[in-house]
Amino acid sequence: MEYIPIFLAFGSALIAIIGNTWDKNESGLKKLTIPGRFTLALVVFALIYSFVSTYQQRENEQHIKLEKQKLGKIINLEISKSLNSIASPFRSLYIENNGGKYISDNNISFDLMLKKPMLEKAQNTCLELRPKTFFSVPDGGTWNDIFRTHITSGINRLDRLVDRYGSSMSVDMLDAINDLQVNGYFSWYAYSIPRRESSSRSENAIPPCAIGQAIGVHKVYLEMLKKIKVLNDSETLVR
Repeated sequence: MEYIPIFLAFGSALIAIIGNTWDKNESGLKKLTIPGRFTLALVVFALIYSFVSTYQQRENEQHIKLEKQKLGKIINLEISKSLNSIASPFRSLYIENNGGKYISDNNISFDLMLKKPMLEKAQNTCLELRPKTFFSVPDGGTWNDIFRTHITSGINRLDRLVDRYGSSMSVDMLDAINDLQVNGYFSWYAYSIPRRESSSRSENAIPPCAIGQAIGVHKVYLEMLKKIKVLNDSETLVR
């Protein structure tokens, strides 16, 4: 369809070249010969078609833009909910290691949790134990249970989001989410079967927390979450 104005312009030029479009001996509109009238009709039609085509193109572009904005809001909201769920146990651990006084989630940024003193405390926390400064109803269990519950919920939400909208999401965001899913140390909570505690414990069994957390896992995982948040706050969520 975009070639029609070109063909019309070519036809007009061809008629103008071959035919005599102007009769100077006549007056008014009669000066236009038959080839001239054909040329004028083609030019007018080309002009009208160009206006209509441009209008439709702008309408389509506006429609696509609005659809991208709607999709971007959906993706942004889903990622925000996923991040809040995944980051929840880390924020609870931050409160625990900061004395137990309640702090709103909005006031516990990734930058705060990534500060060296808090990272060291988080890294040295025994996840096999229960929180000391708060309890939940129903019982949330040990730190491992709390991490598993919230991270599984958040990761599963991200999985569904990628399955549904992955073809429209930005490559950078998809890479960041995939990195979290595949390489994120704590993401294994979402993909592993919970270990059942035996009612009878062997005398030779390794005591809880004898083996600590892998060095640096909190820092790396929080940085992954922060990267996703930064990308989610941008305006390039949709291709």
